[in-house]
Amino acid sequence: MALHYAAKGVFLALSGRNAERLHSVAEACRSQGAEVEEQVINVANEAAMMQWVQDLDDRKALDLVIANAGVGLSTSKERSLHETTKQTFDVNVTGVFNTIHPALERMKERKQGQIAIMLLSPDFAACRGLPLIPPARWPLKAMAMLCAGHIGGG
Repeated sequence: MALHYAAKGVFLALSGRNAERLHSVAEACRSQGAEVEEQVINVANEAAMMQWVQDLDDRKALDLVIANAGVGLSTSKERSLHETTKQTFDVNVTGVFNTIHPALERMKERKQGQIAIMLLSPDFAACRGLPLIPPARWPLKAMAMLCAGHIGGG
């Protein structure tokens, strides 16, 4: 998705958990002329996300924030149902909340900007082997509906 937006004169702030993959995407975007800031960050860490998003917005008013974090985990001998459920909800729900809300408040004050919350069609149906993805993503549809219209004063 970042490569779609990458172009000369475009600023992209990219985050992720995997430094190597993040850097690879950032370099590909730079090769298309975009100015890129990359940050390895845990989206479930509210304070870190608040600080990062607000720092970005202080330097360059964000006009589009895309919340695309998500994990699909299954239980295993190494990971219990409890651990799997907690990590899935931490990233897929709390992480999205932590990504959009610092920007949403500022965009609302400016009456300008857009928030995009990425959902996939499998997020609305149970997936064999990954049964926690749909329930963890359902709140995002409700969150997106509640956010709609809040930025432009609607």
